[in-house]
Order: sequence, then structure tokens, then C-alpha cells
Amino acid sequence: MRRRAFTVLVPVERETRVLQTLQRFLSSPGVLLDGDTREALCERTLTDARLQAFVDEAHEAGRASEGGARCDRRATALLKFLAAYGASHPARYTSLRAFFVRTMLFSGRESIRQESWRAVDELVRGFRQWLGATIRVAVDPESGQEYRWEDVVVFDDAVPAGDRERILDAIRGTAFLREAVFLFSGGAMPRLSDIPPGGVWIAPAGARHDKIRLPASPCRPASKARTISRST
Repeated sequence: MRRRAFTVLVPVERETRVLQTLQRFLSSPGVLLDGDTREALCERTLTDARLQAFVDEAHEAGRASEGGARCDRRATALLKFLAAYGASHPARYTSLRAFFVRTMLFSGRESIRQESWRAVDELVRGFRQWLGATIRVAVDPESGQEYRWEDVVVFDDAVPAGDRERILDAIRGTAFLREAVFLFSGGAMPRLSDIPPGGVWIAPAGARHDKIRLPASPCRPASKARTISRST
């Protein structure tokens, strides 16, 4: 009954009282955020303030250098819920992953750092499942001809041969490209069929130790219907 009441109350509680309500429920004996409760809450869309209450409580439970087994259980339950919620709500992925990484690096207890590592792994795995498998073959709707990532990706002559193979393997074997575009564009998820042949141009832009920025693609659109916008 307590779990069911919690599931019903959290999405409708006044935002100014969500944190206090969450603390009262969590302070009671027993496991509140079990698998069924996590699943039920993940089906709902929580506002920023409501989700932040869970993040704040997880932060408080995990930052103390000493908290005992009860505090560990509370932090673990909250981290598991946040990982499940982030995997179910991709718009929250970036902020929740950043929170997990900070907790993993700076929590006062080793047990919480390890649990944060597991939460990151669960979050990333769920997010990539949501992105879906990467298709290897697309069909041009105009010509009916098949084409592959090898036809789409064009490398500048300055890219070493070994780097070309590694980058191409990542693009055609994983959701690497769609994940990057989704995170940096705010939601776009291009598939192979959305990109014309020659539509991805890769060139080195420097050799700094911290990062590399790729120039905008000089791709040629096959048709107006198949042209996609790009930004870097």
C-alpha cells in the first residue's frame, strides 16, 4: 500500500513539497523503490522539480563519508531508479549521466562510487537500446539501388588509414553516429537511409591533446527530399 500510494502521489505532489514527501517515504522501514515501483514511476513523466528531488536525495545519501547499511540501501535504490528513469526518458539522459559520473568520482563511500558505476552502465545500455540497432544497408528511393556506410562516409586524405578503419567500424557497427548527433543536436537521430552517399565527411582539424572538432560536411545532397541539416 505504501509503494502504491507513493507511485500515485509523486507525480501530483506540489513541487515545493516533493523532496519532503520523498524523504518521509524513504525513512519508513522496508524497500520502497523496488522493481515494480521503479517501473511504474518510469511510465510517468516527472517534471524537472520532481526528478530533481530524487537527484538531491540520492546526492545526500551518497555524499556522507559514513552512513551505515541503511543509508547505502537508500542511495542504491535511488541510483537504480534514476538509471531506469534516464533509460526510459532519453531527454534526461545527459543530465543524469553527468550526475552519476560526479557521484562516481566524488562520493565519500566506495560502495556508492561502485553503485554509481553500475548505474552509468545501466543508463548507457538502456539509452542505446532505445536508439535501436544500426542498419548496414539502405535503399535509394529514387534509383532503388542499395548503398552502405562505405558509400556514405568520405575521409579526407589526411586521415591515416588505421584511423579510417576504426572510425568506419564504429559507425557501421554501433549507434555511435546517431548517439553523437542526438546528444549534440538536441534530439535528431539520422539513420543510414537519411544520409545520401558522400554525406558524411571526416577530416582532421588539429592535433591538440584535449579535443578535435570536425569541419562541416561538404556533402552533395542527392535530392531535396533526402537533404538533412547538419551543424558542428
